[in-house]
Amino acid sequence: MDSWYGRKPEKDCMRQIVYSLQHEYVSEDAEDQIKEIGLFSSREGAQEAIERLRAKPRFRDHPEGFKIYETALDCDLAWEEGFVRVDPDEKTDRH
Repeated sequence: MDSWYGRKPEKDCMRQIVYSLQHEYVSEDAEDQIKEIGLFSSREGAQEAIERLRAKPRFRDHPEGFKIYETALDCDLAWEEGFVRVDPDEKTDRH
């Protein structure tokens, strides 16, 4: 099971877990397509939503795109050190 940002919630934040269902794929023009479908109180509820949506237009074109993410409510799980902005037009030297 995935957790937001690749981290498991801290122990003191394990009180209330929710499951975020998203549909993600890369379009033909190489753009990330991410759809937030909903939040569920159980993994089973999110899985049931996948079953309902799997055959619908566009979802059926990308059946592997459904992702369920586990996260804890009322907890800071990421961005503890802030963030940097990357200018997509800026040329960088990557090796």
